[in-house]
Amino acid sequence: MSKHHWLYTILACVVLYAAYYTSGYFFVYNNDAYVNSDWVNVPSQLDGKIVKVLVKNHQKVTVGQPLVQLDATNYSLALKQAQSALAATNSTIDIDNSNIHSANIKLTQDKFQLNLDQKDLMRDVALEAKHLIAKQSVDAEQTKTKIARLQVASDKVALSKTKQQLLLDQKNVQKLQATVAKDQWQLNNTTIRASVSGYVSNLDLQPGDYVQQADNLFSIVKDNWWITADIKESNLIKIQPGQTAWVYLTSKPGHLYKAHVVSIDRGVARSQNETRGGLPYVAPATSLIRYEYRVPVKLQLDEHIPGLIKGLSAKVFVFPA
Repeated sequence: MSKHHWLYTILACVVLYAAYYTSGYFFVYNNDAYVNSDWVNVPSQLDGKIVKVLVKNHQKVTVGQPLVQLDATNYSLALKQAQSALAATNSTIDIDNSNIHSANIKLTQDKFQLNLDQKDLMRDVALEAKHLIAKQSVDAEQTKTKIARLQVASDKVALSKTKQQLLLDQKNVQKLQATVAKDQWQLNNTTIRASVSGYVSNLDLQPGDYVQQADNLFSIVKDNWWITADIKESNLIKIQPGQTAWVYLTSKPGHLYKAHVVSIDRGVARSQNETRGGLPYVAPATSLIRYEYRVPVKLQLDEHIPGLIKGLSAKVFVFPA
């Protein structure tokens, strides 16, 4: 090979190397992208045996739609018992109020009687001072007045006890109301319902299966699709929200779909141990060398594309504005 051929070869390599590392100024091609969407786990709020599975895998569901029915027998009985106890305690409240009313009436009557006895005593004391009646009459009125005063004091104690009983029963009513509310909530949650609209995924349940509280039974994938592209850090220099992009979906070959850049993640984890705070971790590809870190970029498809599947591969072309 001549000296010029070596020179041309080296020059071509330099040009290709420069083109590769400066291409991000003109366009970005990324084959590390995938279809993404929101999704939620469907948990069980209770322990119980499944009696019915009301949906099928991959079925589209709407918010509030029943998905799974648990055995409600024990929860229904608990609710009925709590409701009966609440009704009985509410009846006691009515009796307490009636007793307070009666005690108030008796206290009023005895106060009136005490007032009369005190007036009679004052009159007899005045008459006895003028020697118009015997002292025995005054002594009798004094005894009568003391008894009336003691009766009024007793009535006040009885009224206070009745009011205290009412407060205790009212507290019991509050506790039983909370128990009824809890038991009603549990009974309602024996029917597991969809918290979002979307597609049932990874459903593998049968009647007779036993589930426990907080078990994740399956997932619902929402019908709000976007593309996540893990872009190399050196290619981020010209990417901004609003830029036009073209997406090639591996599951739908032969067509490019128009999209636009929505956002760029503002943090990535340097290792898998740093994900506690929620930062995304994209494992860097390595062979003989360690390649650049990649940052998740969200792209929104400009049209609704039916039949998308979360996690499938895509390729992205972004043209800087």
